[in-house]
Amino acid sequence: MPSFTTDGVALAYDDIVPAGGAERTVLLLHGYASNRSEGWRRTGWYAAFERRRMRVIALDQRGHGESAKLHDAQAYRRDRLAADAIALMDHLDLLRVDLFGYSM
Repeated sequence: MPSFTTDGVALAYDDIVPAGGAERTVLLLHGYASNRSEGWRRTGWYAAFERRRMRVIALDQRGHGESAKLHDAQAYRRDRLAADAIALMDHLDLLRVDLFGYSM
């Protein structure tokens, strides 16, 4: 499981590049009370994007899946969640992605 740390929080993610390379990159953000595996992998989204030659990046949002579980409600503000997505892009040296998410 790849992970990185931002704002002192360890966050898990997947980074899948299709065989033969990718034409575009999609960043997947799951909904509330879900995680990258249940919200995206198990439901077939990873495979669907891979068939379209897209690199798939999926983040376990803070408090979900294999990412750190924090006990301070302020740690889950929208600006922090958005900053996590941007930090992941920076971590992976991505300047542009297609963003796809739901719920949160």
